Amino acid sequence: MCKTFFHFMLMWASIIMLSGCAYFSKKIDISSLNSINNSISKDVKPCSQAEVSAIFSQRDGYTNFSKMKDKPLYPEPGVRWKLKPIDGKSIVSLRLSAQSEYFNDKIFYYFFKTKDWDGEKAILWVPGFGVNDFAFRFIRKFFYEELKRGYAVLVYVLPYHLDRLKEGKKEGEGLITGNILTNINTLHALSSELNVGYQFLRSKGVVKIGAWAGSIGASALTILATDREFDHIALMIPILDWNTMIFHPVFNNIRNNLRSSFCNDDTIRDAYSLVSPISYPLNITPDRVLIQYAFFDQLTPAEKVRTYAEKRNIKRVIGYRKSHASILLDSSVYKDYVKFLQYIR
Repeated sequence: MCKTFFHFMLMWASIIMLSGCAYFSKKIDISSLNSINNSISKDVKPCSQAEVSAIFSQRDGYTNFSKMKDKPLYPEPGVRWKLKPIDGKSIVSLRLSAQSEYFNDKIFYYFFKTKDWDGEKAILWVPGFGVNDFAFRFIRKFFYEELKRGYAVLVYVLPYHLDRLKEGKKEGEGLITGNILTNINTLHALSSELNVGYQFLRSKGVVKIGAWAGSIGASALTILATDREFDHIALMIPILDWNTMIFHPVFNNIRNNLRSSFCNDDTIRDAYSLVSPISYPLNITPDRVLIQYAFFDQLTPAEKVRTYAEKRNIKRVIGYRKSHASILLDSSVYKDYVKFLQYIR
């Protein structure tokens, strides 16, 4: 997981665009998985009885956010991203923070709105792993389309990224580890921190809260959506079942080292199912959901996405001839999202 992770993905993606070959599309995702495997495999230890007990003792709490105590977000200096005026309207950019209970740092959000925002609707925006300042050049296309249509945009900063990058660590390093309990707690924590943003929007009187989320962010957002009401939800390359990734052949060595008398493959599957969207219903009218997936995705296979959508009667499901890492390079992704915004207004 190097500091230039997103640049690395784009280099591979350029090769994919030129070749148009499924092999190269899959290769970029597998390279990313190999990078994660290499960075965490040296720290893997057999899972203890205490860790297994701790995971399953919280079984009923992984999707329960409505009883959490509100945590206010406060403005502070240091806006990282700025947007140009749109349709003659200047954009107000704020950085908001609260103390994190999980990562020994601050929770950060970026808040964008036009000066004439009426306060009625906003989008909770959740990026995926690898988001950085370079990625902003791409994802800001989504922001502009949302702002044009009267939404404010509240962007969650993932732990170990951007303003939350740990001193002496590489971009993203630490988000995924070789310890099951740590990973389960982290995935639950992401959804809990998203609840802070959700509550912030409610406290501002926002009536319609929509959501856009990608990859690991889509996983966390979808878990939150089992217990919170959203006006609409757009998911791009969502990680719907963590076991798809954990049981990828790339991670065979890690699973072998995790096994103990207290932890076998079934234990691992049951643990990650607790924080996998595929295990839960989605608390929203199906026609208010958009899912954009990649045909050659190695983290969430296309058929897994289609099965998830079919079981929840979600019809607006669009696939692209890209991989998990290269989907943002397809211009149709942005156009289809605009159509969705026009549909749900």
